[in-house]
Amino acid sequence: TLGDVWTKPLHNGDTAVVLWNRCTYGTPRYMTVSFKDPAATMHVRDLFEERDLGAHHGSYSAYVNPDGVAMLRLSKESRPVQL
Repeated sequence: TLGDVWTKPLHNGDTAVVLWNRCTYGTPRYMTVSFKDPAATMHVRDLFEERDLGAHHGSYSAYVNPDGVAMLRLSKESRPVQL
């Protein structure tokens, strides 16, 4: 495939997600991670940009540059970031 979605559960119940566009040429690819519970609302945080992306229902999608990644943290509730 030209894109991978990797997930890993974290100790506090959050989920780490990597969207990887494996294509090395062309334009950004629109990639989606679907939540385990399609009715769930998850808060999404971009770990590279260190910013919250808001609450999303059922899934989250983003454009990922060729040979690039989006690294995300999904949580069931919004909470302050621990530094």
